[in-house]
Amino acid sequence: MPTTRIISVYGPKGGVGTSFIANNLALGIALGTHKPTLLIDLDTLRAGSQASLLALEREVEKHHLGTLAQQDRINPHVLEQFIVSHPSNLSLLAAPTLETTHFISSIKFMELLFAASEKFSNIVIDAAQPLLTDLLAVCLDYSAVVLTTLIPDIIALQYTTDFLNKAEKHNFNLNKFHLIVNMNGLSSDLSFQDISEYFLDILKRPIEYELPLESEIVVKSINQGIPLIQKQKQSHLLEALLNLIKSTLKIPELDLHQVSVPTERSPFWSLRSGITQEISISQPPQTKALALIQHSIPGWLPEDYR
Repeated sequence: MPTTRIISVYGPKGGVGTSFIANNLALGIALGTHKPTLLIDLDTLRAGSQASLLALEREVEKHHLGTLAQQDRINPHVLEQFIVSHPSNLSLLAAPTLETTHFISSIKFMELLFAASEKFSNIVIDAAQPLLTDLLAVCLDYSAVVLTTLIPDIIALQYTTDFLNKAEKHNFNLNKFHLIVNMNGLSSDLSFQDISEYFLDILKRPIEYELPLESEIVVKSINQGIPLIQKQKQSHLLEALLNLIKSTLKIPELDLHQVSVPTERSPFWSLRSGITQEISISQPPQTKALALIQHSIPGWLPEDYR
């Protein structure tokens, strides 16, 4: 049976850089392994950004996830017709247009992953979903690793904490959730050590990776449509991205047919009856998040930073 390595990049809070990370990760894996690699843009709310980040906007006008989802069946041959290629040997399945997002069901997406696993050794998903929906549940279940991304601000810590608590409640394997602090150095109020201590204290989870803040080269990369690792010769951010890529390449490939999904968990397996449900992530009051951080970090007083 074919095997594949699926990595989802997810941020419980928007604006934390998940698309940038997924973009460079996918390209780095494609260049590093010389094996077929697929980047899937799952942004069903804003028509995605991966095509722009790869300067492939024109190529994806009619070839994207929304048009693929309208097909009766998705198999490797059908999938190939909706994928566009980047000169680096990376393949892209672009995000749907806003007019076609309603065609994407979790069953269709699961069918897509199984079809992609027959053709691609590596799959990176830019899992831009605001809530823990059944669509995101498919990503979480079939990913070997979920790179859970946050930045040094209180709201990002709050959202990430709540997301991981919800994931545990619904029987997702928390061992596959690897925490990334992106834009490290963004705020002097919350240091990397502060954030590490917080997650170890509250969730018993370590921070696996940190990516330093280097705004100028990131913005330049985005505006030019050239991933940073493709052009940048030397920087602390490039070094951190390369370390992230090397680490993910150690993750073994899996046969998706052998992935165990708890049948009792709601809402994913309710999809067998065609019902689409949503696990809403109720955000706790901000004062609760502040209290958690204050408890975790001695001497941290929220009024000092408000």
